[in-house]
Amino acid sequence: MAITPDDIMRYCFDNFEGLVEVNSWGERGVFYNPGGVLKRGVYVLTIKEKDGDNDRASRLDRDGVWRVNIGVRKQTFRTLFAELPQRPNKGCIVDMPYDFTAKDVIMPHPVYAWMGWICALTPSEITFESLKPYILESYEYAKEKFCKKMGGTVNQLSENSDRTSAIRESIKRYNDIIESNEPFCMKDEAWYMMGLAYQELSDFKKAFNCFKKAAAMNYDEAFVKMGDAYMNGLGVKRNPAMAFRWYRKGADMGEINATLKLADCYKHGTGCKADYSKAMEQYLYLAERTGRYWQRYADGIGTALYEIGNMYLFGSGVPIDLKKAAKYFRLAAKKGNRNAESALKNEIFKTFE
Repeated sequence: MAITPDDIMRYCFDNFEGLVEVNSWGERGVFYNPGGVLKRGVYVLTIKEKDGDNDRASRLDRDGVWRVNIGVRKQTFRTLFAELPQRPNKGCIVDMPYDFTAKDVIMPHPVYAWMGWICALTPSEITFESLKPYILESYEYAKEKFCKKMGGTVNQLSENSDRTSAIRESIKRYNDIIESNEPFCMKDEAWYMMGLAYQELSDFKKAFNCFKKAAAMNYDEAFVKMGDAYMNGLGVKRNPAMAFRWYRKGADMGEINATLKLADCYKHGTGCKADYSKAMEQYLYLAERTGRYWQRYADGIGTALYEIGNMYLFGSGVPIDLKKAAKYFRLAAKKGNRNAESALKNEIFKTFE
């Protein structure tokens, strides 16, 4: 009996901590990213349900056929399949004697076997049981990679005795990622992290250039940094109108902080014409984000709820409504917003408890 992609996703999230789901490049990806500290995190496995431009060997255009892909250690791959193949040319598959269209068989990945990836098409329950040890191995391997990556972040560099030297070393590592040819390397994230490192060194011009590179690759958090640079004149001439544009680009991509800052621009007329209704629209967009995925953004959503409460409290673009103000302050407080907690202590809200 075949299982479903949801069965595999459920197994991962029920049995391993620190995982997040990220959908990109036509795949559902399971990443190790505790606390959501990285943009995506580190791959554990992916599920591909349709052919891609450079990955058609599995014939996923067939009805009910999908593929689970798992990144194991190269030594494990060699134990399974004798040797690692050469990297194929772009648009080609690895040179290995396997039928990559065969279902319910553990085999090398048709494109990324050279990196140590294995796969199975529409696995049965029995085959899935055989895959579980490799999923565990991939999870542990991802944790190791995550720790190495975090070892180069600016937050942990503060523990270094020679902070400046350590930051420069991290910049070299990010640059190595940028210059590498590895397809799974997150070059957009590397540019962003390099920008943060240059910020720590107060080299705002280089930081600005890095954030610009990351933004060009649609790394959504970089749009906020570009807006901040123009808003505060960091590495570039101060230009609130440009800051507004960058925040709007980030908000269009769904970036939480960009949305909050765009709303603030509308509310105060910074870099644009003041418009309370548009500010409210941005806050409400965040306020309506619910579900497991959005739990990591509780702080930003709490801020939006608090700001909505303020708008009803002071009549900013809406009629004063203490009942609605109290409602949104309570919702914000549930998200841990301390300003909302303080606001609710005001005597005027006692009757709405």
